[in-house]
Amino acid sequence: MKNMNLWKYFTKENHKEFVLSLELLKDTGQTADQKLRCLYAVSKNTCRHYKCFTVPKWDGTVWELQAPDPLLKEIQRSILRNGLETLPVSPYAAAYRRGVGILYNVVPHLKKNKVLKLDIRDFFGSISYMMVYNSAFPRLYYPPSVAALLAYLCCYMDYLPQGAPTSAAISNLIMKPFDDYMGKWCGEKNIVYTRYCDDMTFSGDFDVIPVIHKVRNFLFSMGFELNKKKTKVVNNNNRQAVTGVIVNEKPQVSRAYLPNFTLRNLRIWALN
Repeated sequence: MKNMNLWKYFTKENHKEFVLSLELLKDTGQTADQKLRCLYAVSKNTCRHYKCFTVPKWDGTVWELQAPDPLLKEIQRSILRNGLETLPVSPYAAAYRRGVGILYNVVPHLKKNKVLKLDIRDFFGSISYMMVYNSAFPRLYYPPSVAALLAYLCCYMDYLPQGAPTSAAISNLIMKPFDDYMGKWCGEKNIVYTRYCDDMTFSGDFDVIPVIHKVRNFLFSMGFELNKKKTKVVNNNNRQAVTGVIVNEKPQVSRAYLPNFTLRNLRIWALN
């Protein structure tokens, strides 16, 4: 049976029961109908439930964050706990995973001849509602109408907000096909690959041009774009840093990078 037919015989009442079974709202004495009306009302007006602010970076630019209000944050945390965290992510994804720290992204690249660093331009802002709908709430597990509701509850202005507790997990789910493919492709060429949010790192002894072309083309097909300004190739006779940690010999945080390292942790904190 095709995925699109899994929910063919689901009635309107079945859909309501499915949404309620996700327990997206705390039990405050509301009736089932009141809870459903609340969820659908929030999903149709999510912009009203966010506060936007910026966090300065060490290089003079800023991170734009959108923080949900207590009601929407509660709903999103329930979506995360009861749905998103149950789905598998790629082992090449090094950020936003429970029990996995930044060293998971660093150690594989220690003592390598060459380090190639690539960055995705406007990563979260490039993740659209349809990408969330298709990747975070697959039809194998969610009826289309329920997937649409959940996707709306996780988006802001038709894109993935930086500041919602669901955004980090969703970004890993969306990037899973890319991570799995690139991990296998690089493994066949004896290249080490990891991804930390929008930062992709490749290390070993290899020709960087085919790697850059492969990454650019795959990302383009997904709706992403490489940030050319952040493309860097560093040989082992220079200081090699991966997400702010020097990897020439042993993991060591650069003093010059400490302010950005702290801000990166703040950004991750905001997504939880």
